[in-house]
Amino acid sequence: MQVEGMSCAHCSARVEKALSAVEGVESAHVDLEAKTAAITLAHPVEDSVLEAAVIEAGYTPVSISDTIDSNNKGEFAMNKKIVIDGMMCMHCAGSVEKALNALDGVTAKVDLEQKCANVELTAPVADDVLAKAVTDAGYTVVSIG
Repeated sequence: MQVEGMSCAHCSARVEKALSAVEGVESAHVDLEAKTAAITLAHPVEDSVLEAAVIEAGYTPVSISDTIDSNNKGEFAMNKKIVIDGMMCMHCAGSVEKALNALDGVTAKVDLEQKCANVELTAPVADDVLAKAVTDAGYTVVSIG
């Protein structure tokens, strides 16, 4: 994330503290010279939440880029289980799987017997985006965890 308005070590420390306080942020490191913040996420966090933290600290977020990663590996991985109501057959399961797999950063495998989709995220994807894909396919999301 690029951050404008920082001019000293105190500024960069304020931004680091603000970002680190956001739920889901594992760590944040600010490079004052480059005017950037590298953020490591424990789980997906909406860009707007990160931007709001920077604004609340008194600075201006310019852009969020691929500086967000997990475990400092330059990649993001998270697994979720979506419990789904309304699937009755393999065709139903295939429809849900196809809808979820159409999302960027999502690999899904539907378990019809358990009435759920096991989802691997390789990029941050909000729960409401996952839920919308399922509901748009004609099924009901019971829970996402």
